[in-house]
Amino acid sequence: MKKFSVVAAFVLTSPVLAGAPCMPVWDIALGDAGTNALIAHFETYDDGAGPQLYSTGSYTSIDGVLANRIARWDGAQWNPLGTGLAGNFSNELEVFDGELYVAGYFNSAGSATGSAKIASWDGAQWNGLDAQLELFTNSLWALKTWDDGNGEALYIGGNYVDIGGAGGPDFIAKWDGVSFSPVGGTIAGVGIPLIVLDIEVFQGELYIAGRFSSVGGVAASHIAKWDGANWSAVGSGITGTQVIQLGVADDGNGPALYAGGNFTTAGGVAAANIAKWDGSTWSALGSGTSGTVQAIAGFDDGNGSKVYVGGNFISAGGQTVNGIATWNGTTWQPVGSGIAPVGDASVFDLYPNGDRLTAGGSFTSIVGLPAIGRAAQLIACEPGSPADFNGDGFVNGVDLAALLANWGMPGFTDLNDDGVTNGSDLAALLAAWSS
Repeated sequence: MKKFSVVAAFVLTSPVLAGAPCMPVWDIALGDAGTNALIAHFETYDDGAGPQLYSTGSYTSIDGVLANRIARWDGAQWNPLGTGLAGNFSNELEVFDGELYVAGYFNSAGSATGSAKIASWDGAQWNGLDAQLELFTNSLWALKTWDDGNGEALYIGGNYVDIGGAGGPDFIAKWDGVSFSPVGGTIAGVGIPLIVLDIEVFQGELYIAGRFSSVGGVAASHIAKWDGANWSAVGSGITGTQVIQLGVADDGNGPALYAGGNFTTAGGVAAANIAKWDGSTWSALGSGTSGTVQAIAGFDDGNGSKVYVGGNFISAGGQTVNGIATWNGTTWQPVGSGIAPVGDASVFDLYPNGDRLTAGGSFTSIVGLPAIGRAAQLIACEPGSPADFNGDGFVNGVDLAALLANWGMPGFTDLNDDGVTNGSDLAALLAAWSS
């Protein structure tokens, strides 16, 4: 049965002289019947029927559909992928060589042999990679497709040893569709529970992040980059517990690499749980966040490019934000009332796809709307007439009332920017009247 979306609009900023911002809306139709556990990641994949949204996590049912830890959204409802994943949870999805790869901490995918911890879905069935990671101490946390100049390959990060069999790579490896190979050595560190938690591509190089103090014999604190031949440090690195998430985003000043997690400094600069790398230097995002950053994405909601940040934190830049906030290059802004339950829930993924930003995690409410499916989508708006002061998509009596209330004064109702709201502005509003 076709489902109807429930949406709520919110404005991130106040009206400005150039005209009111448009109003993006939250759509919570991705799980009206609820999900019984968290969503960890989203990805878009085309199995031949057109691109569709996939989710993975620790759930066994989603929106009333039996789906073990992975499901496909067809625009109206969630659908299982065979019998799904047997085990505890799944962390990551990535498209490589025409198939959808899934990685995490599961025992098998469908009935495919050799599918412990990592498997691929070709649109019809599950396939194993014979990674030989059945041992319970192995877990995978990151997947990224990248071309080092020798063709595209899938890079795999996590807490594992001997992927593909005895003597195989540890913690970071490359899969070419046939076999696993090392990536210039592996991570190391004394007294550190070693793990690669995320992989990202920035400025033509492959970045890894997690818990380590060196990689391939090169000193690198919690983050490093690979150019296809050599590992190198990223400035003086990051100090603290760990880097959980990497994301390329534009805060209005151009694309940069953002790192989030549990840490205190980046490149020697005080940076609470999130920092920005522009390719040469690290910088802080104001005073940072009060807790763990687990999701980072760049997205233009219709009012300009921003960095969206999610996780388990109450405040950002000293403002109450409740688990989700935006950074515009200068200041932090809340996203409505944030998520709930406050202090217990977290945003684990922020996935931009066209005019939508999909948020997933362990929350059951977002911007005051019930999101018992633990997922919601922010739909970008299109900037409208400058005379649409409240951003509802119409120039009508509400806007007229605002103009009259501001008569004789400067401000956002001064449509011709001559310093005063007067008859000229009234004429402009009436010419744009739409409802």
